[in-house]
Amino acid sequence: MRSFILPGWVARSGVLDRPWPDPDYHSHARPTGPLLRTRATRRRILTRAKPPHSRGAARRYDTALMRTFLMRIAFDGTDFHGFQNQPGLRTVQSVMEDQLRRVLRHPLELIGSGRTDAGVHAAAMGTSFTSTTPLPPDKLIHAIGSRLPEDVGLLDIREAAPDFHARKDAICKLYQYRIFNSRTRPVAEFAQRYAFHCWRRLDVERMAEAAKAFIGAHDFTSFAGAGCMRENMVRTILHCHVERQFNEIRINVLGEGFLYQQVRIMAGTLMEVGVGRFSPEDVGRIIASRDRKQAGPTAQPHGLCLRWVRYPVERLVPSAAAAEDSSLWPVSSWDAKAERR
Repeated sequence: MRSFILPGWVARSGVLDRPWPDPDYHSHARPTGPLLRTRATRRRILTRAKPPHSRGAARRYDTALMRTFLMRIAFDGTDFHGFQNQPGLRTVQSVMEDQLRRVLRHPLELIGSGRTDAGVHAAAMGTSFTSTTPLPPDKLIHAIGSRLPEDVGLLDIREAAPDFHARKDAICKLYQYRIFNSRTRPVAEFAQRYAFHCWRRLDVERMAEAAKAFIGAHDFTSFAGAGCMRENMVRTILHCHVERQFNEIRINVLGEGFLYQQVRIMAGTLMEVGVGRFSPEDVGRIIASRDRKQAGPTAQPHGLCLRWVRYPVERLVPSAAAAEDSSLWPVSSWDAKAERR
């Protein structure tokens, strides 16, 4: 069987290839013959290099046109290994970055307001990213949100100052730890994924009294998890409140920043106070000891949820949609009664 090569085609490693571009090549010129009788055979033998402007080519983007966005997301942390990227593991950051790259068509890095542990949830976590996209925020919400998996939700997007940073610009954060205090499991309430089950009766009044010792600026070395490498262990707690609603106990902790596993260790220590192992006065002693062994155990992660993160309004670009619903971006002083509702 005799083969042939048309003008403009080159044989490389047994495969016919044609350089790009070729001014002498016309669309109506097609190789014919015994080797190219079918389309499948033609596709296997004839390969054409992609032009530089093809769909698979990487797009260039101008850094001078960069815009910064603040994006609020919610996620069920049960099937995530935390927020931050980890090789080979499913994390919130990796899932969000994959979908953002699909929509925006350029590389980017998603910055979170903090790092959540595996199994920890978020009702409104602040994140930020930069992009050259000309799309307005309301268009981005639909384009990005429609591609997310079922355990991640996109709540809102706002354009922010060019140098905005989701973690550095955060004023304070509200964490809530939920405890289902009953002899039966919280299956009937569908809270088994979002509340820690404690079958022993907890004394909420003792827990609320002990929680007052956390308020203020303290060295929380006793409440830092293993592996915490922070140089400054001083953190400021603005509010710490414990309340009971039927069979559920909620621990609300509002602070400017937190150490690794700090809120979970605080919740574990308060539960020790609730069952009578610690007295309310012991919490102040534990803080002063700066010894992790003196504090209670680290509470399970699935009971913890990041409720919201507050940012200064002057760092955000004014938006008519956000002005209509100011509850999406808490800026006023925190009201414990409003949060309980």
